[in-house]
Amino acid sequence: GHMDEVQNRIKEILDKHNNGIWISKLPHFYKEFYKEDLNQGVLQQFEHWPHICTVEKPCGGGQDSLLYPARREQPLKSDQDPEKELPPPPPAPKQEVPSQGSPAVMPDVKEKVAELLGKYSSGLWASALPKAFEDMYKVKFPEDALKNLASLSDVCTINYISGNTQKAILYAKLPLPTDK
Repeated sequence: GHMDEVQNRIKEILDKHNNGIWISKLPHFYKEFYKEDLNQGVLQQFEHWPHICTVEKPCGGGQDSLLYPARREQPLKSDQDPEKELPPPPPAPKQEVPSQGSPAVMPDVKEKVAELLGKYSSGLWASALPKAFEDMYKVKFPEDALKNLASLSDVCTINYISGNTQKAILYAKLPLPTDK
C-alpha cells in the first residue's frame, strides 16, 4: 500500500544520507526526490519503524531528532574509531636476553680475552675490559662474560680486590712451563 511506498522512499533517502538527516529536513528531501509532499503524520511514525530507520534524539532535548538508516548502529557507537579498539602492538623484544643462570662464555671470547691480557703485563681492571676488548676487536664484549668473570678464570687469573666481584684485576695466565 501507500505506506509501504513511503517507507521505501524514506529508506532510499536515508541510504543516500547515511550520516543521518534531521527529521525536520526530511520533507524537503522527500519533495525534492519524489516531487510529492510528505504527509506530516508520517513524521510521528518513525519511532515505530525500526526496520526502516533509527531515530536518535539529540541530548539538547530540542524538538528535532536525527534519522539514520536502520541497518546502521547508532552513530554514538560508530564514532569510536575501530583503530582505538585494537590492542597495542606487542612490545619489541628486548635485545638482551636475561641470562638464565650464567651461560658459559663463548670460547672465542675467552681466546680474545687471553690475547688481550697478554698485552697488559701489569693486569687490566675488569671494569676496563669491555672498552679494551671493543677497541681491540671492534666487537662488543658480551655482558654475560662481565657478570660472570669466574667463567674466564681458565684463560686468566682474576685478582678480586677486597672480595668485590665487580672490582677485580685480570692477568693473563702465563703459559704453563712444559717439562721437556
